[in-house]
Amino acid sequence: MEKMVKERYTMLQILTNTDEETVCLAEDCLLNQNVTLTVYRGGNASSKTKLREHAVIQAACSDIPQIIKILDIFEEEQDLYIVSEYVQGSSLRQYLRQYPELLSFEQAWKLLRPVTEAAGVVRKKGQVFHTLDMDSVLVREDGSIKLNTSLIPECPGEGRGQSDEIHTLCAMLYEMTAGNGLSLHQQEALNRGMEAERHRQYSGISELVRALDQEKGIAGKNRKRLFAGIAAGFLLILTLAAVFVGNAVLSSQSRESEVLELAGNYDRGSPRYREFVSFVKEHAVSEEESEDGIVYTLNEESVRKWNRPCNQFRFEMSADTVLKELENCGYELTKIDETEENTVELQTYGAILTRFRRTETYRVMEGVALAVVTDSVNKDLLMLRLYRGDDSQEPLHGAGADLLCILLEDWYLGPEETAEMMAEDEKTALKLNGQSMPGQYAYGVQECRMDFYWGEADRVIRYLFHPNHDFEYYYWP
Repeated sequence: MEKMVKERYTMLQILTNTDEETVCLAEDCLLNQNVTLTVYRGGNASSKTKLREHAVIQAACSDIPQIIKILDIFEEEQDLYIVSEYVQGSSLRQYLRQYPELLSFEQAWKLLRPVTEAAGVVRKKGQVFHTLDMDSVLVREDGSIKLNTSLIPECPGEGRGQSDEIHTLCAMLYEMTAGNGLSLHQQEALNRGMEAERHRQYSGISELVRALDQEKGIAGKNRKRLFAGIAAGFLLILTLAAVFVGNAVLSSQSRESEVLELAGNYDRGSPRYREFVSFVKEHAVSEEESEDGIVYTLNEESVRKWNRPCNQFRFEMSADTVLKELENCGYELTKIDETEENTVELQTYGAILTRFRRTETYRVMEGVALAVVTDSVNKDLLMLRLYRGDDSQEPLHGAGADLLCILLEDWYLGPEETAEMMAEDEKTALKLNGQSMPGQYAYGVQECRMDFYWGEADRVIRYLFHPNHDFEYYYWP
């Protein structure tokens, strides 16, 4: 189809063709290199102006390696031409079809991390991707990534938002791995990225990157510990019988493997995965659709029969220790309720989220209650909820401060200063008169994160304490 435009670009081969545009492989005769030439035929002046503006925006982002560079923009015979660098490669969707097995999380994140980085840089420039999906990500022969999508100005409150991009990226990671061998941290990080409630979402793309990179850091620390253990073991072997040491190590590894098996943490497609899914469907007493999949409810007997803890994060401190420490602070605890709820969520992309929760509620003082949530199987402490009843005016900051200081060994304030800080938050919440106001205190290395809520709907102030599984301080605006 040897046709030349602008006396410079020779159109060699049609790559795609629609009623509105034609994409061609072309040769830049001036620079003697292949380029991609997109022709937008006819159309109204307004649409051409918008397309040109988008191309200009993309050209201004040529310093971002993952963005396809715009090389030229011109009009000829009422048609708009946009010249861009020619990229040889396949879409991410086509690329994944080459693999007979599911990708590991590390493989999938290695592919998508450059996309995520580019999304963050583009947003800092005040732009967003027009589309972001498996088909707009191109994988070149050397494994590098190019994004085959235009850029548009970011309009707050309109169109694609940052949380939408984060949701899309996490959903793509789930689709690429289908939940294959995800660690508890990885699964939680991706689930948070697809969280519907705004206050539980990531504050930005950079926070998502830190969370997904976290696993590598944790693995590195574990490797250091492993090497240190090997060195110590070598010295021990010099003084103890090799058989004795070998048996001890094997015994320790056996116990560790038992502890690490959490209900739902199975590679998708594995016999254990299929066995668990069949078990859940067979023993479910009810099921309902959720935004992310199907939630099955199990009775206590079924959970005990499977006999594996749920895959929720948990405190290192036990519930009994927390209650004992509260009593040492002068509180008289009286159990007023006890319930159990066990659910399994089979999510759209194959991940399994298990919540086996036994809740014991204690009266801490008149009008104030503490719900202690533990794993139904092994009684590990999963969560604490401190709240006051609808008609109670009793402040929570005193008991809240004591709980925070119990759970956070390296909390930098004492109980009195912590209580004063919490009291100010309670006053602010009451002034807002009903707006949900999350506040957060999380300076512990790995102990606890606390969220503070005030809701008009049920007129209840709550403090929620849960494990600080992100291992760093986050603020959710």
